[in-house]
Order: sequence, then structure tokens, then C-alpha cells
Amino acid sequence: MVTNATPRVWSDLAVPPGELLQEELDAIGMTQQEFAMRTGRPAQVINEIIRDKKRITHETALEFEKVLGIPAYFWVNLEADYQLTQARLRDQEELRRQEEWLKEFPVREMEKREWISRHTEKIDKVRELLRFLGAASFPAWRHTMETVLGYRITPHANVSEGALAAWLRKGELEGRERHTCLRRNATPTGAVCCAHIDHGGTGCLRAEGARLVCGGRSGSCVHPGVATFWRPRSSAMAYAGEGAHPTEPSAKDQ
Repeated sequence: MVTNATPRVWSDLAVPPGELLQEELDAIGMTQQEFAMRTGRPAQVINEIIRDKKRITHETALEFEKVLGIPAYFWVNLEADYQLTQARLRDQEELRRQEEWLKEFPVREMEKREWISRHTEKIDKVRELLRFLGAASFPAWRHTMETVLGYRITPHANVSEGALAAWLRKGELEGRERHTCLRRNATPTGAVCCAHIDHGGTGCLRAEGARLVCGGRSGSCVHPGVATFWRPRSSAMAYAGEGAHPTEPSAKDQ
């Protein structure tokens, strides 16, 4: 598991590898035509690389290494960094288009609780919020909440969807770091699992049909710090509503 999340400073200047290739050819006094013959590549291909119309492949990088004496990994890394920088620039534009979503979440309160880092620029707040939610975009987050988690809010309830989502996500993240003791109640199509969290809480998640809803205290969920979720009869473990729809038991599950 990758645990090093130290931010890295990225350049916002995308330098095409072909630009540096042309500078190297000029420095050694070699024409594109001669370089193409030495590499065994068509002159058009070399020209397209220099004009940023074609990428440098691993095979091409090895040929450049033989002719120019510059390691292949230099050209490969140069091409990869260039493509990644371009992708990051496009991603920044997409993040700016999602800045309105900040109004849907209690960003200041989340910063105060140190759930997310403080930033002054909106685009940085958007990026930090998406990182916390574990989603690449807010439409992707909304789709995940509606289909995978399958939660719903009672009609006309005065509930902030963003605040609810933030608390659910915080519980999910903390739950990964805590041990639970599972207690199962068998049903014809699966099992209702009560996870006793090792610290207190004031509410719970309970199974209602095939969907999970934010519930109050009832039945086995009367104690603080208890979360109930649906586990279908299958070889894969369903948690926090993932795969919460009941399935017919297989012969292996009987």
C-alpha cells in the first residue's frame, strides 16, 4: 500500500521533447534528414516529433540513445513529464469549472476540524475536497453516493447533503484505522452485520430493504458506536452499502 502522500511541486510549463531534440541537433550540427537516416526512421517521423505531432516511444528513445549518446530514460521521462503536465493543465481547467460545488459542503468547518487542509484559492479548495471525498470529480462523487453507497434522504428533511456526505466519509476513513467486532444476524438472502466501533457515537446506519439510510436508535443499533450494514450471501464481503442489493444464495453459500 502506498502511504507516502507528500505533495510534490509540479511545473505548469509543458516543454515538448521535440523542442529539446531540435536544440541538441543544432548543438552538434546535425540536420533532421541526417538524424533520420542514422536512426533508421523516416524524416517525416522525426519532423513530427520535433513539431510535437508525434510522441517519443520507448523504441524511439533507444534509437536516440544510440545516435546521440543521451540515455533512453531521459527521452522517456521527458515525454512522460510533458504528457502529465499537459494533463494537469487540462485538469486545472476542469477543477475551475467545479468551484460552484464548494457551496454544497461545510468547507470552513471541515478546515476547522482539520479534515482538510486550509487553502486560499478556490481551485485548491476544490482539489483538497475531492481528495477527502476520494473522488476524481463531483459528478463522479454524486454517482458513487447514489449507486454504491445507496443512501437516501427523507423527502422534505432539512439536511445538508454535503454535510452528511462529509460525515459519512470521515467515518469511512476512521473506520479503516479501527478494529471492529462483527455480529451477524442471518436472513434468507444474506446477513445484517452490526459493527461495534471501539469509540462512541450518537447514531448508526441501518439496513432498510436493500438500501442504507441514515437512521436513529432502534433494535440492535440502540448503543452508540454501532453501525449496521447489509451483507449479501456471496463470497465477496459487502461493506458500507457496497453491493447492498440482495442476491439469490448460491449452492456454495447454503
